[in-house]
Amino acid sequence: GEFKGLAVIHDDEALSDAITFTMTNVPMLKDGLVYIGWLVSDDQSKLLKTGAMYLDDGSISHEYDSLTLGYTGENLIYGYDRLLITVESLAGENLSPSGEVVFSYRVPPDVMEYVRHLVTDWPPGSGTGILTKLMSQIKLALASARIAADKTSLEDVKHHMEIAVNAIEGPG
Repeated sequence: GEFKGLAVIHDDEALSDAITFTMTNVPMLKDGLVYIGWLVSDDQSKLLKTGAMYLDDGSISHEYDSLTLGYTGENLIYGYDRLLITVESLAGENLSPSGEVVFSYRVPPDVMEYVRHLVTDWPPGSGTGILTKLMSQIKLALASARIAADKTSLEDVKHHMEIAVNAIEGPG
């Protein structure tokens, strides 16, 4: 069959700081060689090694997260728009891709811009996206509503429900 793969960025210790690779029909390599994943920044000035990927019966399931050597905790969606998988020698340090590129993908710039607005940086420089802000506001509203439900005085209930409404609508 044809080599197929999927890479999904997700949250581990921080927002969008982990990536899971799942691949099938992956060709076997000669002894002493290994597949290595890399993320590349938009301007190609930064590389992030996501680690050596090991084959199990023609498949790879690889996780780069807080347990991976070299984990940075950085937001991968914010910092990178390309993925490479190379074949490297196990003998070297593999500080940058030097072997054969067997897979590469770049998220189109216009798509990346909208994804970043949603999950990493809107307005620019804020460090949070539209969806991440919405999720935190919903959590605050739920917490305030739960507190209000536990209050006995009407004044306390009203106060905490106002906090919940403000979290959803905004102050005023």
